[in-house]
Amino acid sequence: MRRPNPSPVKDLLLNRYAHIADGVAALFHPYVEVVIHDLRDQTVLHIANNLSRREPATTPRWKRYPERSATGWSVPTKN
Repeated sequence: MRRPNPSPVKDLLLNRYAHIADGVAALFHPYVEVVIHDLRDQTVLHIANNLSRREPATTPRWKRYPERSATGWSVPTKN
């Protein structure tokens, strides 16, 4: 997976927590999907036991679908 702005610290943390996510997913398999999010840019970095069949994305959902909010409802804006 290629990320737009690689960071050594971010890669180190992802590597560390990806192992934990994989362990939790293995422990509760087949009932749990574990997802690691980057809360700064709202992207999915890692998915363990991928039940939803989605892929880690480098583009935040709100940028890919600007007309939708996080809940799926349109949010009126003031002009």
